[in-house]
Amino acid sequence: NRPGMWYPVPGAWAAGNYDFFLRVGGEPGDVWDEDSFAFTKSGVSDGSAFQPWAVPGAPNPFFDNAGPVQGAPEDETFGACDPILGNWLTDVVSWTQMPDATATFRRAASGAIGEWWYCFGDQNVATAHAFNMTTNTWVPQGTCNWQGTTTNDALYIVGFYNPGYGNTMQRFVPDGTGTGTWTLMANYPEAACGVASAWDGGDHIYATGGSSSIATAYVYSIAGDMWMPIANPPAGTKYSGGAFAGGEFHVVGGLYPAATGGVTHYAYDPVTDTWSTKALVPTPVWFSTMSTSNDPAMTKVYMIGGGGGYGTWPATDAVQIYDPATDTWSQESVLPAAYGTNASDYFEMSGVGLGMSAGGYDGVANHAETYKGIGWPGGGVTYNVVVDITYVGGSPVPAGGGNLDFDVWVQNQDTVPAAFDAWLAAEYAGGAPTTLVLRSFTNYLPGWTINRPGMWYPVPKTASPSLNPAFPMAVPSSPGLLQAHQIRSIRSTRAVVW
Repeated sequence: NRPGMWYPVPGAWAAGNYDFFLRVGGEPGDVWDEDSFAFTKSGVSDGSAFQPWAVPGAPNPFFDNAGPVQGAPEDETFGACDPILGNWLTDVVSWTQMPDATATFRRAASGAIGEWWYCFGDQNVATAHAFNMTTNTWVPQGTCNWQGTTTNDALYIVGFYNPGYGNTMQRFVPDGTGTGTWTLMANYPEAACGVASAWDGGDHIYATGGSSSIATAYVYSIAGDMWMPIANPPAGTKYSGGAFAGGEFHVVGGLYPAATGGVTHYAYDPVTDTWSTKALVPTPVWFSTMSTSNDPAMTKVYMIGGGGGYGTWPATDAVQIYDPATDTWSQESVLPAAYGTNASDYFEMSGVGLGMSAGGYDGVANHAETYKGIGWPGGGVTYNVVVDITYVGGSPVPAGGGNLDFDVWVQNQDTVPAAFDAWLAAEYAGGAPTTLVLRSFTNYLPGWTINRPGMWYPVPKTASPSLNPAFPMAVPSSPGLLQAHQIRSIRSTRAVVW
């Protein structure tokens, strides 16, 4: 829903009547639906008049790959180039298939500790797997329908199904080689499977739901090995995913409430002992218990695939990220395949964000395929990338709109290859920035430079008065993650005012 969109028609277009289309389909030649409106361009074609850089065939000095600029595809554009996408789809994560697991599986608990990613359980089978992220190899290791809740040094599993519901609390402590030891802890107060659970980074693990949509919730003390009741959630849940982010315990997706289970999103505030409803999951995820996690800094919720893969609960390849700071979701590059009840996690190794997904069900058989995702927005690494923008001319912009002229210079002054986004944005009077155009770079070598003199941006007649009269250029790891701890990504900025 994008009201207030605009496209700058250049002076070079011929005078006459036009139709402006919005189309959707599998590809430009395969139109599923369309809508249009008519407009007229007056006067004669004037190539010297208003010329936005989105004109087909016109030079685009920001995207052209002349010089030592990596030929990466355009990820998202805004304003004159593509106002439709907004900040929804970023597609900067790259998924690569790894060696298959030692056996097919689904409905497994999973979590990462050190350089190992562990997957425990299968449909009614007590199987176990450990994947080494450094060597990209699997090592063979309750049963199923559980979520793995990982702390810094252990993995906890709440409840089980085999074939009835169980209330055990199992703790796995790894030994660093892909194996480890199991210990039974204090029983969970409910006999349940499909429980949503998450660690708060300290002494507590929160849990709720499961079985036939249990509407109770509890907190576990790791030091005290005991469970305590907390406020009940707004509704019972089952097979929902749990994550801890922004100081709250998030419960997302699942089967219940029956009408909206796949998009459910509740959050529990431990300080006030209260629940609230948050932004719904954009792409429904049934059976999200096994495919939900949070980042180590506990600032985001990650849903990587999921779903059932059978019946009325389809599998999904969607990769969805929730930001509690803005109560908004974004979507990343989809998984190479959609398998329901897959095990997946987001975590970081040496400051680099990684996503893992393995196993799952396609309605016919279990799978062992394994995928690793790299290049996550804000993946915990910053680089010494220096930017400079120099005002050339065009201010004041005429009331009818006109070009703003400037030069852009970006250089990787780090000692290692960098992965980053570079974008132009406009702000007005302290308001939120509007991203005008963005490009992503990977493996950008030390010393590589973007030197783009003679750039121009078409400020339209209808430019929003809410824009800040400054034209910054920034290069943090992601436009949505320009936070205090990442400002160090920006070594130099300039602004022009019109």
